[in-house]
Amino acid sequence: MVFPEKGRILFQISKHYRNLVSFPEVQYNDNVIDFELYAGVYFGYLIDLLENASQVVEKRLPPRKSAYGAGNPYKGYKKQLPAIYDWIRKVLEKT
Repeated sequence: MVFPEKGRILFQISKHYRNLVSFPEVQYNDNVIDFELYAGVYFGYLIDLLENASQVVEKRLPPRKSAYGAGNPYKGYKKQLPAIYDWIRKVLEKT
């Protein structure tokens, strides 16, 4: 179920009156999850997984020029992925 509330997207997944998603750090209340916080956490997990996997692959490849060119590869992500950036920021501000 989705519970739209001003400035938030809240959801609940249940089966036979039992919540199937329990994640206290991102819950709006005992029964409902804040989607933006939930998504921010899981995007963070995904970024970490991809970063770790890329480090393993990079060690096995011959040296090459970065696909990002010179400078900070993360510069500009806020402009390219505004929703994801905002969700991750909200999680960081909450913790």
